[in-house]
Amino acid sequence: MDQDILKSIATAFLTSGAFAGLLRWWFKYDMDKKLSAFKYDLDKKLSDHRIRFERLHKKRVDIVAETYARLRTLHYRVKKLVSIFEDVNDPSRNEWHKSAREAFVEFREYFEPRQIFLPEETVEQIHEVHGMLRVAFVRYDLSVSEHQGSPGIAVLAQAFDNISRKIPPLYESLEKEFRKLLGLAD
Repeated sequence: MDQDILKSIATAFLTSGAFAGLLRWWFKYDMDKKLSAFKYDLDKKLSDHRIRFERLHKKRVDIVAETYARLRTLHYRVKKLVSIFEDVNDPSRNEWHKSAREAFVEFREYFEPRQIFLPEETVEQIHEVHGMLRVAFVRYDLSVSEHQGSPGIAVLAQAFDNISRKIPPLYESLEKEFRKLLGLAD
């Protein structure tokens, strides 16, 4: 009888150890399976976010480049319009006026629907440069009206001075912002 009790205890001990081992194995298998599924889902989400980020960054790069080019073109045309000195090889003021007006329209049509892709501070800087150019252009128009078709020299001098002195520091700040957006500067 003592032997039967000993056998029962040994059988129970071995059985419970085997059961515990089996239970541990099953638990580990189940956790590994869940962990693998979780890693897969996480990798898929990470990949989706990376693709979206890359597309957004590409779009932003294109917008920054095109906005900067159009703003510089607009600046150049308005500066030529209000320049005190006229080169004999340059187009007439009427042609520069028409060219500047077209540049304003082209800039606005391009930039307005795309400004959402840029930070608010950058958009404000772009609007500041655009606004200064707009003021110079409008003052030129008003001066031409007041002086029967020829702009006043004082208006030209002031507009040219504003464009030549006040806008370049704004461009420096804007260029720094653009470089940050493009990941070229900290």
